[in-house]
Amino acid sequence: MEFPELNEGFYLETNEGLLFHVKGGVHPPNRVTAFLCYVPSSKGNRRRGKRKYLRVYDLNESFNLLRKKYPKYLYFDPVMSKLIQSVPLSEIKEIYNPVEKIKELTLKKRKSELETLICEFVGELNERRGFFSSIGVSGSVLVGLETKDSDIDLVVYGERESRKVYSALKEMRNEGEIKPYNLETVKRIVSFRWGEKAVSNMHLRKIEAKKILHGKIKDKDYFVRLVKKRSEIRYKYGELKFRFIGKGTITCEIWEDKDSIFTPCKYVVGNVKPISNLPGLEKIKELTSFRGRFTEHVKKGEKVKVRGDIEEIEDLKEDAKYLHMVLGYKGDFLKPI
Repeated sequence: MEFPELNEGFYLETNEGLLFHVKGGVHPPNRVTAFLCYVPSSKGNRRRGKRKYLRVYDLNESFNLLRKKYPKYLYFDPVMSKLIQSVPLSEIKEIYNPVEKIKELTLKKRKSELETLICEFVGELNERRGFFSSIGVSGSVLVGLETKDSDIDLVVYGERESRKVYSALKEMRNEGEIKPYNLETVKRIVSFRWGEKAVSNMHLRKIEAKKILHGKIKDKDYFVRLVKKRSEIRYKYGELKFRFIGKGTITCEIWEDKDSIFTPCKYVVGNVKPISNLPGLEKIKELTSFRGRFTEHVKKGEKVKVRGDIEEIEDLKEDAKYLHMVLGYKGDFLKPI
């Protein structure tokens, strides 16, 4: 099998029929970092052909399932210094490419309502900016497990292309072609992303409602991920080494947010003040996350309180070390103060 440049938004099907969502564009040798999303199961509420699938949402649940039944998809990464979900190249049965899926839908003569709306959405973005070869559809639609209630999950590859899409989405929002969530409709999004207890947090609801990368198009939920190409990522596998230090909480100021719209997102921070009793937290330089909930979340100049995993990064090319905070696990947060 030939392997394309596997990046965020691609899906992999294993020999057992497990479906994994690729995370990021930098992967260990002979493996692909990817999170389990769908499992064949007679209890599943998704169907493709004669096979039923169960959607796995919770990260801890997916780790536990793999430990119990499919441990070969867990890998202790010496670069990340932790156990990660990943698929050996030898176990890949099928690769699902988001960009190829859009081309397939465009040529399809008989489309569902959801497929028609996806093509119209992409067509509108193309008319405004013109980047057909870099935009794709991910999620359940990509692997043929969508339902009538499924949302639209688009992905755009390339920094230049992504910034053009973001600008087009702003235009469409201003012109009413796409709509933001209001403070009531956003409750469901807040519950899904942050948990039921967070729904009462009005400030969090306002943050989520303002975001451009998700909202409604013709009463259908959409979410757009902006992803840098592999050639735009500044390091190769093994050039950076990561060491987990502990869970920590800090306050800081957002010094730069230009990459906050991407997956993974990044915020450059300063004036760091530790809350947790861990050594060296004042040296944290950036916040990063592969989870969409943290994109567009805070702005340059804001003071924030944040909790996540503290990691030491060793840059082997530059012979330098620094700290960053990774957000995305249960209990992590990022909020203006």
